[in-house]
Amino acid sequence: MTKTIGDNFVAQLHREHLKPVGFKKNRHTFVRSHDGYAEHYQIQGSAWNDPSTAWSCYLNCGISFDGLPARSPDKDFPRTHGWMRSGVFVKNARPQYDVTVANSAVMAKEIAEVISRCSDYFQRRHAFLLKSYQDGSYERGFLADPQRGR
Repeated sequence: MTKTIGDNFVAQLHREHLKPVGFKKNRHTFVRSHDGYAEHYQIQGSAWNDPSTAWSCYLNCGISFDGLPARSPDKDFPRTHGWMRSGVFVKNARPQYDVTVANSAVMAKEIAEVISRCSDYFQRRHAFLLKSYQDGSYERGFLADPQRGR
């Protein structure tokens, strides 16, 4: 099986930026567990990707809480209790990343920085987000939190 630019990019992102700080990789998803919660990041390739152009992708950021059953239905971003695209959590995050062989190192570093900033948010706010989940409190598709995106 021939690896695509997307597969190579995701492997590079993990190897150079995420594995050294404790993330495990499963296909295009990275997970790091903490006491009481886990953070999840998914590189979602565009349905419109074509081998003749840059590989376009999106960064989805999610959180799950220990000891709680899965969402029902548990689709779109399985094993998370709440998730959205990175721009919901990190101001100025790109809505889409266009990766080429020439810019893959720059794009990997940029996505790793967005993940780091989202991780900081999850670390600060995971208890509040858990309460929002338990209360069924959502705002614009994600768990309600007045500090989201700051």
